[in-house]
Amino acid sequence: YVEAARALAERVLSAAATESARIDLAFSQVLSRAPTEEEKQTLQASIHRLEYQFSSDPAAAGKLLANGESRPNQGSNKTELAAYTSLCLAILNLDETLTKE
Repeated sequence: YVEAARALAERVLSAAATESARIDLAFSQVLSRAPTEEEKQTLQASIHRLEYQFSSDPAAAGKLLANGESRPNQGSNKTELAAYTSLCLAILNLDETLTKE
């Protein structure tokens, strides 16, 4: 699951240039809809917190990104990729994601 979240994060980071666009893309890729304003604000606060956490603890970013058999793209900003991996993991674990009808 972490590896899937990392792959989604890599796709989002390469396809969108701004934080807002990245959040919209990640959310829509998983849920097939745009986030509400409240959801987007929550996700933006989360990405800021995650980027701070991983910039303060680069070893934790490396440990997260080491999950799975595939490896992150070379040249990726590990702090940013770890933060977006965590964000994508949260989106993948939403009730709405897990119980789609």
